[in-house]
Amino acid sequence: MKTMKLFISLLIVFVLFYFFVDFICFIALKTSYGVITGKVEVEDAVVEIEKAEATAVNGKVIGKIRNESENEIVNQYIRVTLLSEQGENLGSKYVKLDKLSSMEEKAFEVDFRAKNVKHYLVSLSETMDESKETMELLKLDSENQVAYLLSALILMYFFL
Repeated sequence: MKTMKLFISLLIVFVLFYFFVDFICFIALKTSYGVITGKVEVEDAVVEIEKAEATAVNGKVIGKIRNESENEIVNQYIRVTLLSEQGENLGSKYVKLDKLSSMEEKAFEVDFRAKNVKHYLVSLSETMDESKETMELLKLDSENQVAYLLSALILMYFFL
């Protein structure tokens, strides 16, 4: 009987600890995102940014584009240029617009991984510049690559 009471009390403590840690992680993730500011440079369409936020290493820009011209927008890209606090170009992400009729509205979302993004610039582009398109904007610098490689080798040694 004494063992059963100990087991149940340890189980209750474990469950309470699990929910406490889960709650703290949720709060930490929600508060780590900060609002980033930006500018929209699009003619013939209206771009509304609903949410633009970033942490130290990633973020997202969510918005809508509405074609207010009489012409269709065909085969263009929404380009979101990511900028540092000093205005340095950290890279660009593209969203393909196949066809946007007059007065039609489409939602878009851009997820990115980049260090220290503070501002963004939204524009339309007819081509996607492959040299500026960076799927993973968070790059490993050479001094960290050695540490990552060494860590991976140590883990492989002990676990394989």
